[in-house]
Amino acid sequence: MTETTSALNVRDDLRELAERYETVAALDLAPEALEGVRTAPGSRVPPGAQEILDADEIRRALAEVDDWAEFLVHVLVDELGVTAPDSTPARLRLAGEHAAHFIDHHDELLALAFLDDLRDHLRTVRRLASHGVRHIPTWHRCTRSVCDGMLVSTLGEGTDASLRCDRCGAVVPF
Repeated sequence: MTETTSALNVRDDLRELAERYETVAALDLAPEALEGVRTAPGSRVPPGAQEILDADEIRRALAEVDDWAEFLVHVLVDELGVTAPDSTPARLRLAGEHAAHFIDHHDELLALAFLDDLRDHLRTVRRLASHGVRHIPTWHRCTRSVCDGMLVSTLGEGTDASLRCDRCGAVVPF
């Protein structure tokens, strides 16, 4: 099979998902007590509950990506006879190497569901990986012609000076 632009984009998205999965999996899920922090009066979540909700969301998102990556590897093992790796990031990278197989799959509904699931999982993991990072809009369009997102600058711990698209995650080096 020839590698088309869409297959290469899907490969890159799966690699990014694997990297961001590792970032999210490394997050500290222990609730921290915020002593001395005052909030505005009104309806609010009870103390400590927000950390529990965040940890639950992270666990649920990681479990969904785990299940999806396991499904992708089962498809590859059954249809191509590849050897299945043990970790989720390795499974996602393996699926990225065979992205064209999923895009050009004879079952069109599987191909469409694959792309939809990839988009959903990548969006969720991007959001969770950038928790606590401030996004500054630049009002410039994404450099990828197929994307209608806007470039943003990120401020926060562990960020660099590059611009990123708020939709597809494409990076414009600084």
